[in-house]
Amino acid sequence: MTKFLQIQLLGDFRLTYGDELLTSLNAERPQSLLAYLLLHRRAPQPRQHIAFLLWPDSSESQARSNLRNLLHGLRQSLPDADTFLLADTLTLQWNPDAPFALDVAAFDAALAQAVNVTDPAVIRRHLETAVDCYGGDLLPGNYDDWILALREELRRRQVDALYQLVGLLEQAGEYRTAQRYVQRLLLQDPLDEAAYVLQMRLCALSGDRTGIRRAYHSCVDVLGRELDVEPSPATQAAYDEYLRLPPPASTITVALTPLPSDTILSDSDTASMRATGHTPLAVTRARALPAPRTNFLGRKRELAELALHLAEPHCRLLTVIGPGGVGKTRLALETAKGHQPVFADGVAFVPLAPLESVDQIVTAIADALHISCQGAESPLDQLLDFLHDKEMLLLLDNFEHLL
Repeated sequence: MTKFLQIQLLGDFRLTYGDELLTSLNAERPQSLLAYLLLHRRAPQPRQHIAFLLWPDSSESQARSNLRNLLHGLRQSLPDADTFLLADTLTLQWNPDAPFALDVAAFDAALAQAVNVTDPAVIRRHLETAVDCYGGDLLPGNYDDWILALREELRRRQVDALYQLVGLLEQAGEYRTAQRYVQRLLLQDPLDEAAYVLQMRLCALSGDRTGIRRAYHSCVDVLGRELDVEPSPATQAAYDEYLRLPPPASTITVALTPLPSDTILSDSDTASMRATGHTPLAVTRARALPAPRTNFLGRKRELAELALHLAEPHCRLLTVIGPGGVGKTRLALETAKGHQPVFADGVAFVPLAPLESVDQIVTAIADALHISCQGAESPLDQLLDFLHDKEMLLLLDNFEHLL
């Protein structure tokens, strides 16, 4: 009788057949083949395509020969292989109906369940399940081209889930539990300034001034050691603000607002906080911003100046002007990234370059916010209704040709 197969691809590769830990598949090539079939198990995969992925520098005949030998070895090492592997002369497939459990599948399922509910407590349970399924990067010792993008995608989704979970815990006033998940963010990416800002804020809400200082100086040490840079001006402003906050009352009541089902979580961001007396308690990750292809260097004075303007309570519109090609968009994007932890309802990038008239701006903003304008009410009124109670930064890029 076929036993149940437990498969771990996140972190250390591990196969457990029944109660037996399988140790005969420790080489990189069989692990790569097994992982590819598992992660594409919904459909048969052409042998020719698999051979090219695993041996891109070999001739077609050599790659196919390598695949045959590798498949033979996999069959020898995997108990009851015919139950798990479906093969013919042209294709290979992992049997999706075989008795097995895959950590990546459990991670995906938990995240999908979190999206399909609105109760914060239920969302939290699913997110906790998801982040616990993530034992580490996908096959971290494997550098095949096909796996790199998938590894980064899973890592991004784990980071996004952690940020969303921290936000829910903060809303519920469970600051110490939230801090444990922030520590997981920092273990995954010690250079993530946004995580240090969250850590400082959670310490401030807990009345832990020593923790605020410890978090900030950890940020200073890591950035200085790894990148030879200082924290961003906005992060420094956050540190100063949190130290100025009065100790919290013994009881803090926070109104819970479920995250919108269409919220899109972004990549890891640089951190910031406005230097004002207002500290938003709700944390949501911003909608995705364009990912620059190069590192941002210099412009500290301009970043600090923009941060100060955005910190003004009465600042509703801030315009960056200058000749074409001097880097206005890049500066604005870096500022927006730095303020993602600040605005409770996120930051959104609205590209206006493709537009031909001012009349299209409302639709462009609605599209960026994933709002579907329907019904008799005008799109402008619907957009204003959506935005009127939001704390959000909108980055409108390339407006000048519409004037």
